[in-house]
Amino acid sequence: MAADVVRYVNTSSSGGDGKTNAESGGSAAYSSMFAWEAAEDTANLVGAETIHRVYCDSGTGDTPDTTAVTLASWTVNSTYYIVVSANSNGQGGKDNRSGATWVDTKYYIQNTGAGPQTINQNVNFTVIDHLQINAVGTNSFAGGKAMYCNSGGGPTYLNNSLVRYQCNLPDNPNSGNYGYAVWAQALMEANNTVAYVEQIGAKAPYNAIAFYMPWGNSDDRAINCTGVACDSLNISMGFWNNGNGDPDPIVVNCLGYGSGSTIGGGFRATGWDSSKCSNNASNGTYAPGNGAVTGAVFSFESFAGFDFRITSDDTGAQSLGTDMSSDSTSGSYLSSDYLGVTRTDPWDIGAFQVDAGGGNGGGAGGGTLTDVISVGIFGVSAITVGPINTYA
Repeated sequence: MAADVVRYVNTSSSGGDGKTNAESGGSAAYSSMFAWEAAEDTANLVGAETIHRVYCDSGTGDTPDTTAVTLASWTVNSTYYIVVSANSNGQGGKDNRSGATWVDTKYYIQNTGAGPQTINQNVNFTVIDHLQINAVGTNSFAGGKAMYCNSGGGPTYLNNSLVRYQCNLPDNPNSGNYGYAVWAQALMEANNTVAYVEQIGAKAPYNAIAFYMPWGNSDDRAINCTGVACDSLNISMGFWNNGNGDPDPIVVNCLGYGSGSTIGGGFRATGWDSSKCSNNASNGTYAPGNGAVTGAVFSFESFAGFDFRITSDDTGAQSLGTDMSSDSTSGSYLSSDYLGVTRTDPWDIGAFQVDAGGGNGGGAGGGTLTDVISVGIFGVSAITVGPINTYA
């Protein structure tokens, strides 16, 4: 096996070949994820026997990445794959990894428009880790997605990421309007990820869905994720599927919240593989699988501030999860929560674990924000995507 290929994206860079995180010169970082993908996407990682890693930084200018990107045309397999992650040691020592709430000065990628689609993940065997991903929809008669996974032939992972869809609608929407933070299908697994839809414009969206899991050619999974959707005119749902999958998607230890005028709640009331789902919590009347919590009243750190860490007095998700540490795919990774707090038995539902000290892991004394994705993911040894820093 050859040495890993390492590339850098720095949105404050003037552009280079991506071999360093410098902001000028021939070997400077790529200036966007789009520029990185366009230059590297014909790589045959299988033939070269290498893993390709790219680290993303907002640089000295705290500059957002505002160009949509489609990942396609790579040659990968379960041994030689792609890892896209936030740079935990960027310019000036900046830790760009996603935290409990959105931070504009960290790296984030965003697409704005009538039907935005920020990341189109169309490559198998890819890991996206610790990224902030956003889309802003501006058309009342169209919809969009912040993170769209449609790889099909092999698993992809969305881990420890913060995904947001913002509805900035000037007029009352019609039934064609929707906002999806994560559209997950075709062998996608989301772990320890927070997704939410918010209204920032004059009008509420027609449909608002945090995790849309329509169908796939294998079991799509969300484990220990938090999905929250804003008020809408029709559907407002944390987790939704079309009910026509074969097989149906799987959710475990997921926290769902929605408040639609017509259809609202944490989970759509059909279409899940309930024999494999368990310990999900919803503010609505349904959650799939054994150990379901319905009518849950969640105690968040700040609902209005989009801080969905559960507090030590929570009764809707705290200590109501199931231990997933022995899961054959992602168990070792899931043993820590979104912020690196060690999960202790009984596990909490959602992306965040209340730590042993009674806190939510986000303030003083919070856990270590680990970058080790999994032992055994893709059937190989641990994937380490960056140095391990203490979250503060």
